[in-house]
Amino acid sequence: MDYNERPSLPMDELRHAVGDDPEGLTAADDLHAAWQSETPDRKTIEGHVDRLRGIRDAEAVVLNWWESPRVQSIVKNLTDAQL
Repeated sequence: MDYNERPSLPMDELRHAVGDDPEGLTAADDLHAAWQSETPDRKTIEGHVDRLRGIRDAEAVVLNWWESPRVQSIVKNLTDAQL
């Protein structure tokens, strides 16, 4: 799989959604780092997504990205590769 084809995380939207919430900003940055990693880990990425889902204003932004077919295809490939 070519990880360069990963869809971009909507960081500007996420940062706007979490506002000044330090935990939300950290969760967004952690998700971004995990997603851009040379060896992304599905469980780590899912954990950061779950953290952001717990922040009301960020939930819709992260879910729209997370549930996109391209992201899910990549996550499936990560899962398959880790078997």
